[in-house]
Amino acid sequence: MKEKELIRRFEQLKKRFPRPKRTGSEFGKGLIYPLVLFAMHMDMAVKMIEEYKRIRAECEKPDFVKGVVNLKYKGKKVRTMPGEFYIAKSKQPIPSNLFTEGRALSMWMNGASDHLYDIVLPKKLPASLAKRVIKLREKALYWGHGSGMMKDMPLKEYESIRAETAEIAYLLDRWLGIQAIKAEWN
Repeated sequence: MKEKELIRRFEQLKKRFPRPKRTGSEFGKGLIYPLVLFAMHMDMAVKMIEEYKRIRAECEKPDFVKGVVNLKYKGKKVRTMPGEFYIAKSKQPIPSNLFTEGRALSMWMNGASDHLYDIVLPKKLPASLAKRVIKLREKALYWGHGSGMMKDMPLKEYESIRAETAEIAYLLDRWLGIQAIKAEWN
């Protein structure tokens, strides 16, 4: 893909996922800074999967009462999910598409991908690297804010996004002239 085509596609993405004009930034603006903020959310995905499993197990108990379940992270309430998601004492089975690993990953991506809205590509960034950044942004926003948000995000997509984020960081170091060395443990 040629550089002009990349820039045109990046501008189309900005139009497709517009952000209100503002002087500040809720989620960070730049290239490396938003990528770091995005990467800082990675451990939350695993915690959300564990929390969804816990909620699902609670919902499957025969004495579960219809109501509200509070999700907690580091002891603080994160969000409240309405009671319509849960079953009452009636012996109705919980729908299989609720509180799955894929739903947890979609919810995680909804929060994490906000940091990629205001990605700025330097003019001298090589086209191959710009293309990778654009594809990462496109994929993350698809799962976090696009039509993928209402689907179960496959674990392999999460792993792919995680690996691509690390690879882009490595390539940015190399582009900046830093003799980066890939980690044995990551």
